[in-house]
Amino acid sequence: MSSAAAAAWLETAAKDLDAVRRSLMPLPDQNLETAAYHTQQAAETGVKALPAHLGIAYARGRHGHDIALAAAAIPASNRLAKDAQALGALTPWPTAWRYPSDDPATAAPLPEATEVEQWTEKVEAFMNAVMSEIAP
Repeated sequence: MSSAAAAAWLETAAKDLDAVRRSLMPLPDQNLETAAYHTQQAAETGVKALPAHLGIAYARGRHGHDIALAAAAIPASNRLAKDAQALGALTPWPTAWRYPSDDPATAAPLPEATEVEQWTEKVEAFMNAVMSEIAP
């Protein structure tokens, strides 16, 4: 088990949450696309902290950003496995709005600030739970 590796993942996730908070500042500075992107990044790195702590390999390469795939590496018996799987809903967020779509009919609608905030709270709660699990 590697608490140091897990802590490094959680530190990266905390930086992403900071970026989310900065991006959600009131208008005219609010940037929902950036907030959504960093919410997914925080979830991804937060979820990867747990397999890293448990010494379990998780998806890398082209599937490395799939949160549900990373969460699937967590044993079902782990108390955080279901919470990690739920965060898989954020997997498409880094690209759904970040890049121009050549087909506006298939483009995903940008989430409202309240939805980003709700997901951010879930990600932060998950990260805190992981931190309590890896703490000696």
